[in-house]
Amino acid sequence: ILQHVIEIAQNEQSIDIPVSVLIQAITHAHLNCAEYLLDTIYTPTTNIDGLSGTLLKLGKTGHLDLVKYLYTHPLLSTIKQRFTNTLSSAKEYGYLDIVHYLNDELYTKRYQ
Repeated sequence: ILQHVIEIAQNEQSIDIPVSVLIQAITHAHLNCAEYLLDTIYTPTTNIDGLSGTLLKLGKTGHLDLVKYLYTHPLLSTIKQRFTNTLSSAKEYGYLDIVHYLNDELYTKRYQ
């Protein structure tokens, strides 16, 4: 649905999709929407600074596939250290798969 709405709007005129749409997709663990927005709509010049609080919520979702996708996406490379928020909330909520993944990515691989 998101893709269809955006395509119609883009055909009508230039459209600016706010990062709040991505924030909602992440908060509600909609991987397909996040993929579409990051791979199709947003560019390296998109201001993604508003994602810090969202990364904290990301650890509460328990969706490792979403965490992996976001952590490895080139547009989010400038905020990789903020995934420590995701790690903290995943620890709090007991999502050990996310804890192990982020611990390896943030700390173990860095020192190899």
